[in-house]
Amino acid sequence: MSENTTAATVARTLANHPDGITVRDLVTEAGVGQSTAAKTLAAMETAGTATRTPGPANGNRKGADIWRPVADDATATPDEVRHRPCLHHPLAATRQPVRPARLDACRAQRHPPPHRPAAVTDPAEALLTICRRLVGTDARPVAVHQGHDGTVVLRAATASGEVIVKLNRGLDRHRQEVHAYRHWTSALRGRAPRLLASTENPPAIVVTALPGRTLAEADLNPQQEIEAHRQAGELLHRLHAAAPSRMEPDMTAWLAERGEHWLALGRAIIPAHRQAEIRAHLTALSDLGPIPAVPCHLDYTPRNLLAEPSGRLAVIDFEHARYDLAARDLVRLATRIWPSRPDLEDAFVVGYGPLSALDRQVIEHCTHLDALTSNVRGAGRAAPTVLVLTDGA
Repeated sequence: MSENTTAATVARTLANHPDGITVRDLVTEAGVGQSTAAKTLAAMETAGTATRTPGPANGNRKGADIWRPVADDATATPDEVRHRPCLHHPLAATRQPVRPARLDACRAQRHPPPHRPAAVTDPAEALLTICRRLVGTDARPVAVHQGHDGTVVLRAATASGEVIVKLNRGLDRHRQEVHAYRHWTSALRGRAPRLLASTENPPAIVVTALPGRTLAEADLNPQQEIEAHRQAGELLHRLHAAAPSRMEPDMTAWLAERGEHWLALGRAIIPAHRQAEIRAHLTALSDLGPIPAVPCHLDYTPRNLLAEPSGRLAVIDFEHARYDLAARDLVRLATRIWPSRPDLEDAFVVGYGPLSALDRQVIEHCTHLDALTSNVRGAGRAAPTVLVLTDGA
């Protein structure tokens, strides 16, 4: 890969993370060397196309810096896929009731666009305060973990053991995560944290802390990687069967209509030929339906899979979880991991089960949808209205 190509790859990857990303995560996603990425980011900072925010301190250790792109509507055209499952869908041009009649069976809830909690000068202290309020006044900090998209979580010691305290980035995501922990993660049979406490003011959760490192960080040999991805397939299969599937609303049409709204938002930054290509995929996706919707994780990547010292794999971070097409949970793996590691795809399928021709088609069409949403978000365009689908349990 030439120097110019590498720099362009780093820039495009950074553009896919308007909320911020660490060098380590960027290197993993872009497939470039760490020193090369660091030099490119430093040059972008000098040129005014990237900003760096110092990471939070963890005792005497400095947290990883967070890098963010400086949006430029005239040049923001990242085409790589970054699966940020969006819960935004315009059911119609006019405002909808809280529970539209055709969605009563799904207990759909409309919420305003996601909002972030107010910034705090010391997120670790704020998280510790939440932990002491929800779990016990004896809680003490153990470590601060830098999450993706600029989030921070606290590992704390309590009378009942170590816990993870997380401040959700919006009430909608908070409710989705709480719902998943209460109703779906039991299907994973102990391979996910347990929800200990939650609050909506501010939107935060406390879950049990699990041992190990994320699959993105773990130092595994090739055979261990293969086994981990086999387990990843097995766990996702269990999650998809955690609650009855649903045919309404028609998820393929739902996604295609949402895609049209994103196309309208990105009309000024997406070339006409690319718009036509995306629209063709949206139409093809809609034509596949109806396809049953199942409980989905929607951020199923190595950074949310925990490799425990025992060799077991666990799943973390359920703030995007909701009903969707099962194959959408495979988009990031299929576009980021499997092309260069077909052995890991084979291992995943052993645990998950064979992928049908329909699954492959959904992955292909949703790849273009997710690239579209990432492109528009990266350019700072507003998001559509939110529709959150749970099972109403």
